[in-house]
Amino acid sequence: ELPIVPFSAAHFAGDTVMTMGEQLLPGAEPPSLPTIAKNFLVMGTTAFGGPPVHLGMFQNTFVEKYGWLSSTRYMELVAMANCLPGPSSTQVAFSIGITQQGTVGGLV
Repeated sequence: ELPIVPFSAAHFAGDTVMTMGEQLLPGAEPPSLPTIAKNFLVMGTTAFGGPPVHLGMFQNTFVEKYGWLSSTRYMELVAMANCLPGPSSTQVAFSIGITQQGTVGGLV
């Protein structure tokens, strides 16, 4: 007979939950809300091709150019977004904002 193991989110998170500050790269300062808004406004008005193009632009801009997220953290956000309904790039955009400036950053 198999033991009953209580389910928790820690099973998927590797038993760690990261706070907003811990999600930044070492030595990185979180961008300001106007900086987040400007970057997403530019991408939102110039990116054509749907979620695959947006995800590539997010990686180039926020991971490689600005270093707001590590490549590993970005891939985790993309993986989680693929489990949610709706366009994955929208979910990743919310997540990037949240990791940088909390709930308000996600709403920007």
